[in-house]
Amino acid sequence: MSEGSFKDSEKMMLKALELQPGIVIAAFHLSLTYKEMDEKKITILKKVIELPKANFRDTFAKRKAKERLKNLLD
Repeated sequence: MSEGSFKDSEKMMLKALELQPGIVIAAFHLSLTYKEMDEKKITILKKVIELPKANFRDTFAKRKAKERLKNLLD
């Protein structure tokens, strides 16, 4: 699924829960959407950390990637 599809799914599930807050299946699907979105973020952050530094900006990017990955995993 593309990132746009995840955003669309999130939007639809949030709208369903706004209209009917007690819809368990909408809340469940929203949780699956968020899980998938986090897994994609985790994958790319790990890649950023693993890639070799090419220039001075990479040091900053790698540090921020490590911080964001830690926050996602905590």
